[in-house]
Amino acid sequence: MDAALAALLDENLIAAAREFARWQPDAVCLDAGGMLAIAGTTPFPVGYANCALRTDRALAPAAFLERAAEFFEPRGRGYTIFVRGAFDADLEAELERREVDALVDTPCMVIDTPLGPPALAAGCELREVACEADAIVAREVNAEAYQSLGLPAAETRALYGVPGKLLAAHSLTVLGYRDGVPVSTAMVIFSALVAGVYWVGTTSGARRSGLAEACTRYVTDAAFARGARAVTLQASPMGAPIYTRLGYRTFDRLRWYVVPAQTSVRP
Repeated sequence: MDAALAALLDENLIAAAREFARWQPDAVCLDAGGMLAIAGTTPFPVGYANCALRTDRALAPAAFLERAAEFFEPRGRGYTIFVRGAFDADLEAELERREVDALVDTPCMVIDTPLGPPALAAGCELREVACEADAIVAREVNAEAYQSLGLPAAETRALYGVPGKLLAAHSLTVLGYRDGVPVSTAMVIFSALVAGVYWVGTTSGARRSGLAEACTRYVTDAAFARGARAVTLQASPMGAPIYTRLGYRTFDRLRWYVVPAQTSVRP
């Protein structure tokens, strides 16, 4: 992959983190000097609620970790440091040296051609989220779905704190229905020349219905229809086989290094 495209895909991940902060009405963001740090509505330490990313490789790992600690420690919060393999090799080495544990290791995937319309089983249909009530439905689908990945339902609802934000022009969300019941969802966030797929989820009783794949196909092709050069995502263990079958390929790794509350990463 050429460096320019890789940089655009990486920037989409950062744009998504900013977007999820905007969904949380009480979130506090520090987005300056090569670092994005977000303290969300709740103190949940894993994932996008409380997290830090390096946005400029010129920021030295030690300086980044010091600034992250200065942001979160007074709030008494744990937090996740997102580390991209290609971008953050020096930061990852520093975290390993300081014995911070990586809780999640997920493939960053990309596709550069449309997938074609999904084939839906009898009784299944897709509907774009078009109003706040639809956005609340998408939130509730994922509140149930993401519990299997260790995200409590209350935390998902907190992350979707302002559901109407899903209606922003730079994003699109689709719902999958089976026999009139919403059971699956996926969204896409657009950024410069590329797009990213996020929040793909299916309720536990509807898995293997094909709707997660159908929703992913829909938002992927919607991104290309809007002019995206490529579409990226970060795959969960359950989702990775689906995305691989669709034609997504791994180009990097995203690791979540979690710093518990009252734990210092200072030397």
